[in-house]
Amino acid sequence: MSNIYKCLPINFFKYGSYNTEPFRYQDLMKIKEWRNQQIDVLRQKTILTDNDQFNYYTQFIEPSFTEINPRVILFSFLFDGELIGYGGLTNCSWVDKRSELSFLVSMFCLYPNFVAN
Repeated sequence: MSNIYKCLPINFFKYGSYNTEPFRYQDLMKIKEWRNQQIDVLRQKTILTDNDQFNYYTQFIEPSFTEINPRVILFSFLFDGELIGYGGLTNCSWVDKRSELSFLVSMFCLYPNFVAN
């Protein structure tokens, strides 16, 4: 299955060294790690397992690529080809024409000189 959103006329965006592309399967485990590290600011109640992450991808993200009105439209955010975050539109209500904008970025992306003790 291709990770191109059928509902969007444009799927890839670039600005200088930054670019976005539809959510990449290869980013699952890195995103799981970030979500678990930042659990205190997310709606997530428990630590995610690998299985949780795979299930989310196969049940929600993967089907959204071919749906006309998906519930989620998520992108991988890259800087110089390296994953720095992900996000997009969630809880999409096509009837009401609204959704939530949600994103999560690596703490090291925001604070590149941050040194953990």
